[in-house]
Amino acid sequence: MSSIFKQNANYEDAREFNPQYNYQRKQQQRSSFNYEDQPYFNNQQQNFNNKQQFEQELNPLDFSKEVLPQFERIFYNKDLLQQEDFQQVENHLKENQIKIISATNIPPPPFLSWKNSPLCDQLKSLVQSQGFEKPTSIQSQCIPIILNGSDLIGIAQTGSGKTLSYLLPMLIHINQKEKRERKNPVGLILVPTRELANQVQLECAKFGKAYKAYSTAIYGGASRSVQEQHLQKKPEIVVATPGRLIDFVQSKAVDLRTITYLVLDEADRMLDMGFEPQIRKILGQIRPDKQMIMFSATWPKEIKNLAYEFCQEKPVHVQIGENDLNVNTDIQQQFELIDQNQKLQRLQEIIQEKADNKTLIFTSTKRSCDFLEMTLKSQKISCLSLHGDKSQSQRDYIMYKFRSGQVQILLATDVASRGLDVKDVKLVINYDLPQNIEDYVHRIGRTGRAGAQGQSISFFDKQNDMMIGKKIIQLLKQHHIQPSSEFEQIIKQGYQFFKYIYQFYLIQIN
Repeated sequence: MSSIFKQNANYEDAREFNPQYNYQRKQQQRSSFNYEDQPYFNNQQQNFNNKQQFEQELNPLDFSKEVLPQFERIFYNKDLLQQEDFQQVENHLKENQIKIISATNIPPPPFLSWKNSPLCDQLKSLVQSQGFEKPTSIQSQCIPIILNGSDLIGIAQTGSGKTLSYLLPMLIHINQKEKRERKNPVGLILVPTRELANQVQLECAKFGKAYKAYSTAIYGGASRSVQEQHLQKKPEIVVATPGRLIDFVQSKAVDLRTITYLVLDEADRMLDMGFEPQIRKILGQIRPDKQMIMFSATWPKEIKNLAYEFCQEKPVHVQIGENDLNVNTDIQQQFELIDQNQKLQRLQEIIQEKADNKTLIFTSTKRSCDFLEMTLKSQKISCLSLHGDKSQSQRDYIMYKFRSGQVQILLATDVASRGLDVKDVKLVINYDLPQNIEDYVHRIGRTGRAGAQGQSISFFDKQNDMMIGKKIIQLLKQHHIQPSSEFEQIIKQGYQFFKYIYQFYLIQIN
């Protein structure tokens, strides 16, 4: 029995057999789950006693019995555009690894400058005034496709500029005269976390002024009454987390039947957090012929099934890079081999060396986050910490300080690894490496955003980080990034030793 078990053991995922590891992983998954965005977990704000009652509260609407108002979804006029050079377009698609799959028609080509974009002059000027010199890869290809009326699935790395990819076409969409005369929202953006909701709302407010489009964000963990007051102002755009949105739909504070432009941002993250039942409930309240846009960092079968089920026609699929987890090549990744008891001293040295850089430091626990904040402040280093124990008002204050540059150093747990969009973060430090490769990619993705250069420094502890180290090596090589020979050799030797120890352990227990 021992030889069979030993032969079939997947050493790469060996820790899966360890009960203590499984318990710790489940605890981390629970702590990362944002219950405040799930209405049936918040007894103070909701009347639902259990999940079963919650699921039964919202029935899908039967739109076949309604006469739905017509709306325009095609705003792309190729005759009014200055044609890009064919060879330049070909080079652009190849260099940026842009892949397009369309089952219905030939999608419009990308634009290579804002001047040649299919946007109106007002939006072009506003975009350039905000410092966006040229479109990112995802923007250059997705904006024309969306304006051409197609449903779209965009697969791209974090920090690729996807928010503008769906927001700018949305503003043109809601500016239809007949749409502006209605009293309920036209555009809906679903996001997984309140942090991302706030980030997207800031962009909506910034660019919405081009058409005087009012927007608001609704999410758990903040005042429900204040959010309801904002909804009473009849916004054209609503940014929402699924749980809080369902709450407002059930209380009749918002009507989704007028939604004709729907965005699912970070769709993979929403499914990871268990939001699929809520998303399906929400989609059941929206007319089936809406224009639907989905953005995701990965393309699992659950996302694929959701997309093809709720898109009226087969969506255009735009992928930037490979189909696997994408690494932003604008980020210089550095790894430092270090013992646990040396991390603090090395962190202080880096902070002194990079004193002018806006820096984001990730830790594995809230306790470690608070300890580092206290220690750095005792040395007159200005910093703040962000984690799950902070209230929404504290989070807003912390992010305002960090975004405005009043504080240059932010310490955070993985609560900030997604949805945190601060354009001028120069450096990300992994004080503690995460346990899975997805979190690593999303952490370092907080720098090098929208074409800017960034740097990440990860502290690698041979005692604790061997598993994630091997996956990082594999990921780098998949993206043709050569890790340092020293780092690669230590991973190789350490992993062989780990397999030997685990093999010995299996023989002993059998």
